[in-house]
Amino acid sequence: RELEFPGRGGTDMQPAFEYVQEEGYRGVICFTDGGLYSPVSSKLPTLWVSVNNRQFTPPFGSIVHVLWKD
Repeated sequence: RELEFPGRGGTDMQPAFEYVQEEGYRGVICFTDGGLYSPVSSKLPTLWVSVNNRQFTPPFGSIVHVLWKD
């Protein structure tokens, strides 16, 4: 099975974090290439999954780096 991760950064993640908090979620798993458009803040437990970008340091939470090979 093939998965695609379209986009290449510049994402404003704050609205997504606000939405999941308002909806009562207890945590977030965020797949990212690390190209965040603006600072993000949240108190929710967060796991960042950085795809092909070992340089990415998340603003909070824990991180897993994934090397995706074609």
